[in-house]
Amino acid sequence: MKLAHLHLILLLLALSNSAFALGGEEINVDNLDRAKITLPDGTEATVVKYLGEKFRETTPEVIGQKNLVAPEPVCFEAKFESIEKNVVKLLGQPGRVVINDLAKQKELQKTMRGDNIWICGNLHPIGDNVPDAELTANDILKLDGDYKRGDQLYSRYLTAKNAQGLLELGDKLTKQAAIANMNDQAKFGTLIQNCYKEGLKLNEAKVANNDAEGWYRLGLQYETLTHNRAKRDFCIKKVLAIDPNHPMASGIAINEMGLVHVENKGWMTAAENQRYKEEQTEQIKQQQAIVEAARKERERLREITQRDRPQMLAGFRLALRTDDPLKVDGAVASLAEAAQKTPDPEFGRQVLDLLSSMPNTSAITGLGAVAKNEEAEVRSDAYEALASRGGDLALQLLGNCLLEEAEGVPAKTGVAALIHRRDKAALEVLIKALPNKHQPAQREVVEGLRQLTKQTFNENAAWQKWWEANKNNPGVLPAP
Repeated sequence: MKLAHLHLILLLLALSNSAFALGGEEINVDNLDRAKITLPDGTEATVVKYLGEKFRETTPEVIGQKNLVAPEPVCFEAKFESIEKNVVKLLGQPGRVVINDLAKQKELQKTMRGDNIWICGNLHPIGDNVPDAELTANDILKLDGDYKRGDQLYSRYLTAKNAQGLLELGDKLTKQAAIANMNDQAKFGTLIQNCYKEGLKLNEAKVANNDAEGWYRLGLQYETLTHNRAKRDFCIKKVLAIDPNHPMASGIAINEMGLVHVENKGWMTAAENQRYKEEQTEQIKQQQAIVEAARKERERLREITQRDRPQMLAGFRLALRTDDPLKVDGAVASLAEAAQKTPDPEFGRQVLDLLSSMPNTSAITGLGAVAKNEEAEVRSDAYEALASRGGDLALQLLGNCLLEEAEGVPAKTGVAALIHRRDKAALEVLIKALPNKHQPAQREVVEGLRQLTKQTFNENAAWQKWWEANKNNPGVLPAP
């Protein structure tokens, strides 16, 4: 600290050459040039230029400083208590301030106890054997009252949009208000709140939308400085929108704001949560009613189809008895469409048997259409029929179906049929179906690949990499 102190003294002396004339004008100490400097020990100090000299701006506590190693030029504000000869006493502050200027001594005789004064001078040890320090003042000015100066600074900082200045002024005024005249307490309180409110408003405009910690700090400031719970709650909600699991904000939300965290919905009030639960219950009821209505309608259609099944099949078989290829293809398309839409699994199976026995390309396309039936058991049978049929078109259609299949049972049936084929074409179909987004079906595809290849990959990327490296290998499929 001694080295830092010496460094500051040398720096102030080096800077003191840049003097400027005030021309006898009234001095406003709040408008003096100030600069922040960093000392070698990392601490910061404020340097103020006054009457052409540089001083460290500090507080009255420096008077009586212990073990001062060298004189130091300082300035500070204080409260006047009294003057006796050339010694000035400060209100609530021990230590000596000496003023040898007779004119200044006369002016100070008129100064009232508690008035604000500005003191600049040299802080120096009292004597070789005394560890305390005293201040020999170069100049002492009487300042305006705390409220007047505070009001002027408030206007200045507000115009400059100086948020930090407003907040620091609010802190300073809070201390001054504690010793102010009772009649001034109300106006001090209003000014303090205005400083905090406007300072925080300026800071709020600077907080980034994704800065959870920034919003959290701002919320605490709104509560502690302005006692504005509504603004605090606003900031806490901003924090939780960015980071729903923010530990401190979560605690405030639960314990003080009455909020609850709802999975996949975020934070809400108890009333909002209750409404949400009621809405969810109502939605579930409506969905269940829709599902039940669809089930009943499907049952009704199934009964009609079952009743009309023999006649429908007879009509299709009759339509297929022609030598005209175009008429055959048309009849196959109509038959496949009926089987794709049927709610009757038995009708679907009989159509699959009929199409499987036909050599036409349109019959293969028909098998692919039936494979899109809503009934899982019909799809399972269709997958088996496509795998058994084989050939590029049938296997391509099967690959497309397995890529989109959502349920595990039909997927397992189709995969099993491909494993039974045990050829490279079957392996290609399974590789094509790997990106399936439905976990039950995708799991069956991976299991089929493991059985066919004896590989144990879990990730799609690993399977694709392996396939790219081995697809041209004649021995890509190991012996069973």
